[in-house]
Amino acid sequence: MIDIEKATLKLYEWQTPATNYEEREVGGFRLKLSKYRRSNVYPYWGMDGYLFFKCVKTVPVMLLQERVNGKWKQWMVDDPPNYRAMQIYCEAAEGRVLCAGLGLGLMLHELEKNKKVTQVVTVERSQEVIDLVWNYCPKAKSYLVIQDFWEFTHKNEEQWDMILADLWVSRSKQDKVRLFYEIIPLAVQLKTKWPNAKLVIHGFQTLSDVKPVSEEMVKLIIGSQIYGRR
Repeated sequence: MIDIEKATLKLYEWQTPATNYEEREVGGFRLKLSKYRRSNVYPYWGMDGYLFFKCVKTVPVMLLQERVNGKWKQWMVDDPPNYRAMQIYCEAAEGRVLCAGLGLGLMLHELEKNKKVTQVVTVERSQEVIDLVWNYCPKAKSYLVIQDFWEFTHKNEEQWDMILADLWVSRSKQDKVRLFYEIIPLAVQLKTKWPNAKLVIHGFQTLSDVKPVSEEMVKLIIGSQIYGRR
C-alpha cells in the first residue's frame, strides 16, 4: 500500500529562472503568470521518489501559451515536475547539445550551469516565442537557429553529444498514446543519424536515454494506476 503522505513533496516556495519574466503578448504567443493554489496537490510523476507535490503556500508558475482559434493553448509551464525534469536532463549533458524548441528557456539556464557542456544550439521556428523569451536566456554557450527543427536535422551534419527535444504536449491519456506512436519514427530517425548522442524526448521516458523517473517508481505507478484513480 502506498503511503501518500510520504510520497508527497511539500512545497513551501517556488522560483525558476522564468518566474520574473515579464508578462506580455507578441503576436499569437504570450507569457502569462499563474498560480498553483495553497493546499492543492498535483502529480510529481515519480521523480526523486515522489508521486505528488503539495503547495503549502500559493506558488507562482509561468505559462507559455499560443492563441489557437481564439483560445489560449498552453505549450509550457515552469512548475515543479517540468522544471525538475529539465534539471535532470541537463545534469546528464556534456559536450555539444542540440535543443529542439526554445520554450521558456529553462533548459538553457540549466545547461549553462553544467561545466561539462561546451556549446548549446537551440532551434526554434517561432520568431514570436524568440521575442518573448530569448533575451532572458544565458548566451555564453548558446546559439540560436531560427528554423523548423526537422528541417534543420535533415540537413545538419554536425556531431552532437545530446539532443534534447521538448516539442510535444499531451493533455490526456489518449493524447499521450497517440503522440507516442507519432514520435517513435522521429526518435529512430534521430538515433540513426546520431547514434552516439544521448536522446531526450521530454514526457516520453521510454524513448529517452536519460530517465528522470526510476524503474522502481515506474513499476509502482503502473502497478497501482494511482494517477488514474485520482
